[in-house]
Amino acid sequence: MNMANVVYLNIANIISLNDISYFWAKNCNGLFSIDKNTGFCNLVAQDPDGNKWSDKLLYSQCVAIEDNIFIAPYYANHIMIYNVSEKKAEYLPVGEQPRFTSMCIYNDWLYFFGSKEFKRINIKSRKMEVVPKNEDMEVNHFARCKENIYVPSRNEDEIICMNLEDYSCKKLRFGNRGIHYNTVLYWNEQLILSGDAGDIVIADLRTECIKMVRVPENMGARKASVD
Repeated sequence: MNMANVVYLNIANIISLNDISYFWAKNCNGLFSIDKNTGFCNLVAQDPDGNKWSDKLLYSQCVAIEDNIFIAPYYANHIMIYNVSEKKAEYLPVGEQPRFTSMCIYNDWLYFFGSKEFKRINIKSRKMEVVPKNEDMEVNHFARCKENIYVPSRNEDEIICMNLEDYSCKKLRFGNRGIHYNTVLYWNEQLILSGDAGDIVIADLRTECIKMVRVPENMGARKASVD
């Protein structure tokens, strides 16, 4: 193998559909497929404006819905939708550099959350709507339970609960330790929170009681999962 022709891909957001995995490569802003049986890797879609090797992150998160992979734009100006059966992409204009960082599905709508704005598109009709955004929301990470999403706030010790039915927002305060939460998980009527102070806070939504879990100093979790 001629190593001079090897390209190393910075892989993010792997999605598997049957025997094919799809991933977004951040360093060349392309959607790739890889066959699990043969190991063959193929570039299947890129930004429609031709920004092949842009030094900016054009797209961020991916989610699979039936035969379609929806890819959220960050610096790009389109939502990319790749149909794995037809092997082709469509692009929905969304405005200039929306900087979406998170997505979730609720009913027939796919929600896009970012630092600048929120939007949603209907999965079937592709109709797009603006979603009202609370100015204190920091939506790099959120948790969802039924119609509610729980989002870290810019304010200390605060989480914002947003109802996706009517977009009403409620601010929830947990403790008084001056923590900016950056990770939130939902489990069994509890929120599991971590922030810049390094501690983990377990907040009971029924009683509003909290429990602190000490972790090593300056650990500061930014990603987590519930098994």
